[in-house]
Amino acid sequence: MPLFFSEILISPEFSVQIFRTYEIQRIFKVFYIVSFETVSALTISFTFFGFIVFIRVFCNARIFNAKM
Repeated sequence: MPLFFSEILISPEFSVQIFRTYEIQRIFKVFYIVSFETVSALTISFTFFGFIVFIRVFCNARIFNAKM
């Protein structure tokens, strides 16, 4: 029976497996955050672009109708 926790040795293969799992989770977390920010930025930019196009078309239609 081990007296201290440090005497319980973890096999190198198991520690490498734990490290790989941690690295994969960290990569997925970073990828999820980056993809979420990218989708948010694209949504905002497309909404802004659509709003500008709508205003231009609406103003052109009003000016065109006013001339006639």
